[in-house]
Amino acid sequence: MIAEFPDRVREEVRQRLSERRPILSRCFIASVAVLHGMQESTVSRAALDLADHIDTAWKREDKKRPLPAWEDLRTWLDRAGAVTRSMPRGGGRIVELQQRTRARTTLQVLWEEQPTIREPLMAWLDVLAHSRDTAIRAAHAVGLFATFDFATVNERFIRPWSKSDSRQDQRLAAWVLEAAAQEPALEPRVREHLRLLSRGTRGEVMVAVRAHGSHLGADDLTDALRVFGTASRRSGRGTADAVATSLSFLYSAGTAIEIVETLADWAESEHSGNRLTAATAFLRLAALRPRPGRPKLTEVARRADAAGHIARLWQHALSLRITEPSGRERPAAPEAWALFARWMVAYGKAPALRPVIEQVITTGEAGATRLRAAFRLHTRLLLHRGDITPTEYHRLLRLTPSRHQTRS
Repeated sequence: MIAEFPDRVREEVRQRLSERRPILSRCFIASVAVLHGMQESTVSRAALDLADHIDTAWKREDKKRPLPAWEDLRTWLDRAGAVTRSMPRGGGRIVELQQRTRARTTLQVLWEEQPTIREPLMAWLDVLAHSRDTAIRAAHAVGLFATFDFATVNERFIRPWSKSDSRQDQRLAAWVLEAAAQEPALEPRVREHLRLLSRGTRGEVMVAVRAHGSHLGADDLTDALRVFGTASRRSGRGTADAVATSLSFLYSAGTAIEIVETLADWAESEHSGNRLTAATAFLRLAALRPRPGRPKLTEVARRADAAGHIARLWQHALSLRITEPSGRERPAAPEAWALFARWMVAYGKAPALRPVIEQVITTGEAGATRLRAAFRLHTRLLLHRGDITPTEYHRLLRLTPSRHQTRS
């Protein structure tokens, strides 16, 4: 218990990093702090890469450093306070810290008490962040540094990644901010920074949207929906997809009603971006598979306080059209009918869904004629496929009588 005390751990880490030992040993300590839980080969290779960055920064000659072969892995592990564990089926060995708190403490000591290594350390983390295997770990380490010095990390990592057109850079910036927000004292600053990003360039908007599809959005859904609404006004399909992905993460039994109500408001917005996002996100929710704590949309539709919103959202998704640069119109969400067809099949077996389906087809003015014609076409297609019986077919068809049927 005494060994776990923060002051004890910090003093031990400080001594290990300050002792005049081969630089590779200290680089391994840093590598384990960032990549603990990953394969030993990955951790060791990263330690060598960090040593190269330090050599470049200090302009040292290779011959002045002991050969890597002279270093013993067991010695490295002992100095880092780590052990290796074999993975089954030839998966190699992974490196684990014996004290998990040591990772944070090591990075804090490196940042606050080892100023000569700070610049090569940031360059090294930038490289790790752009490697598929180590990206998330590196981003979380950068997020931890943000809790020590947000301004420096913002200038070196968050700002350039946020302004980048690269999706990977945008993800990295979002991961950094998510990690930084786990420090309670820094969370308000991170949220304010994300609100500013939601009004910025396209890359910044994407970072704000992605970051809120995490514990940030789960802890304050109203704030997340406000950011999503602001972001989606100014962008197109890419932002709509990003918002849909984040909302899929936040969607649960406790948040379903608020999310559905917000999407229904966006569907009637004067901003085309909000309308497109409403359709995209709603269809993503309709396609989600249920899991504990995340109900199917058909279950939510049975609730009186959600049925009307869901009916309007189906109308919106089925009818929304966008104009291409050539001037030709096309459906904004062509997948909508394939998803709505599942509800049509359930019409005869799920009485609770009937009022929603009937409201979708029998109400509404804009695009109603086109929507009902498409409904009749898909009803016939379901009959042809054998998904519905003739009786169910005629029951659905009665919702949209054709002109001939009306005269009869």
